[in-house]
Amino acid sequence: MKRYKNYCYHGTTKNNIESILKNGFKKRTYFALHLEDALEFGGVYIFRVGFNSPLSFDWQFRVIKNVPAKRIISLKKYTIKKLK
Repeated sequence: MKRYKNYCYHGTTKNNIESILKNGFKKRTYFALHLEDALEFGGVYIFRVGFNSPLSFDWQFRVIKNVPAKRIISLKKYTIKKLK
């Protein structure tokens, strides 16, 4: 498995999983620096994705180009309710 310097999270719904696994993430996709933020704003299906470039200091950022599926480290469904 390839090592990355940074890991971020992308939350989504069940309907989007197959497309992401096949095609990766489209440009302008949002990623969160923390799992809790991905759960709150994305959905309970969370992708952990590796990046080597420096990341934003904001709680989330949007990529400027496509991110290939090979950067996906894991996919997990969380059963906790969204944070309030």
